[in-house]
Amino acid sequence: MTTTAPSTVASPATDDVTIESPDLLAEMRSLAPLIDAHAAGNEAAVTLRPEVVEALHDRSLFRILAPACLGGFELPARAAYEIIEEASRADGATGWSLMAGAIYLAVAGAFLPDDGAEAVLADPRSVAAGQVAPLGTATPADGGWTVEGRFGFASGGVHATWFYGGYREQRDGQTVLLDNGLPSVVVGILPAPAVELLGNWDVIGLIGTGSIDYRVPAQFIPDSFTFPLFTATVRRGHPRFRMGLAGLTCIGHCAFATGVARRALDELAALAQTKRRLGRANLIDDPLFQATYAKAEGQIAAARAFSLSAIEGLEAAAVADAVTPEVRATARLATTHTAEAALEVAGAAFRFSGSTGLRNGSALQRCYRDLSAGEQHVFTDFNTYRDAGRLLLGVGPDTLLT
Repeated sequence: MTTTAPSTVASPATDDVTIESPDLLAEMRSLAPLIDAHAAGNEAAVTLRPEVVEALHDRSLFRILAPACLGGFELPARAAYEIIEEASRADGATGWSLMAGAIYLAVAGAFLPDDGAEAVLADPRSVAAGQVAPLGTATPADGGWTVEGRFGFASGGVHATWFYGGYREQRDGQTVLLDNGLPSVVVGILPAPAVELLGNWDVIGLIGTGSIDYRVPAQFIPDSFTFPLFTATVRRGHPRFRMGLAGLTCIGHCAFATGVARRALDELAALAQTKRRLGRANLIDDPLFQATYAKAEGQIAAARAFSLSAIEGLEAAAVADAVTPEVRATARLATTHTAEAALEVAGAAFRFSGSTGLRNGSALQRCYRDLSAGEQHVFTDFNTYRDAGRLLLGVGPDTLLT
């Protein structure tokens, strides 16, 4: 099956628009059996199997967030959340890779100058990967920049056609600082042949994402393939793109966490029907298990509700051009809380699974490992709590960088 992205031309980023699109959530649900069947194969290959990548491309699912004027679906936050959540429920590595590719395509479409955005999204099978952390350097050159650097965690990098990098602007050998004291960071995107893939993705969880390291050798990149990380403005697409890279990332991380946690609980509920220790009743009849299971259901439902409330609050503020530090910090707080809650739920499920979860090949074990790896991400570390706490307590402004 091939799904055609809408040809509707999106209005400027000051107007709201309605975009007709196929039922992409139903499309994703129809893929769940295929994705589930290849989950072990993804881990064995240390990247998504070609069958999975092709199925996502056939339905244009990497374009769920990209601007409609460039062939994307420009979905609202909740709709995108539900699609990524469903993919993650089928397989965490697939959900994680989808969210990374979809967010990076959306950012290219919304923030790059015209020539760059059109080039990146011209191929209907384009997908972007990489890292915007300022680990590289950018020196001004005529019409662009000379960049170089080494980066990591390029989720989906093995099947990516474009790679991001974050580069500290250099003048006379010194890093240029913005008025607020932050470094001036240039985000650039290069075609895959321009980067050197370094591999070394050897991890405990999210194995199938192929989140490889890569190097950008010194080379020229035109201005049309760059934008400033901290001062970028939306050039095209829906006003919700004012959520920025961090806001879009909140959608992906929350959806991944609740999707994988949901799968863990589903696996546990099925296992509990017949699981028993020697001399004991079936697990499903154990009062301690019953109470723990109910608590886990409540935890993930509450985290999901908080996530969607905070994300849609940020989305509404972006549309109104009224994003505040408090709204942004709440979305980040919800994201970190959801990652943590999902891991606690999966941890409880893993413990009750006994030797079933212990054995490699268990879907429940994979959920636990994937959520453990996802919760380690810098985007959901303890600093998010500290920054939100500063605002809530009135101690001072948050120090989130994006």
